[in-house]
Amino acid sequence: QKVSADDYQPEITYQFPKRENMLKFQKEEEERLLKAIPLFCFPDGNVWAPLTEYQSETFSFVLTNVDGSRKFGYCRRVLPAGRGSRLPLVYCIISCLGCFGLFSKILEDRSEEH
Repeated sequence: QKVSADDYQPEITYQFPKRENMLKFQKEEEERLLKAIPLFCFPDGNVWAPLTEYQSETFSFVLTNVDGSRKFGYCRRVLPAGRGSRLPLVYCIISCLGCFGLFSKILEDRSEEH
C-alpha cells in the first residue's frame, strides 16, 4: 500500500480461513498477529523501492506468544510478473507446525504462477 510519494506500507490482502466468532482475548491475539506479520514478511521495509529485477527468496520466522506458544511463518518473496518497476509480493503461511521443507515446497509451487 502506498502511503506517500516514496513511502510504502505492507498489508495483508488475503487471509484464509477468515476467523470469526472468536472470544475477546482470541480476537485481540489475532489482531496483534495480523499487525506483526507484514513486519516479518518485509523486515527491510524501511528501504523499499519498486524494482525491475528481484531474486526470489524463501525464509521463515517464529512468533512467540507471552504464554510460550509459537507460530511459525513461512514466506516466499517474489517480484510479480509485469513490466517496469513494481514492489515485491510475499506469500506467507502461518502454522503451529515447524515444517520448513513442506511449506517451502508449497510456497515455491504457488509462487511459480508469478
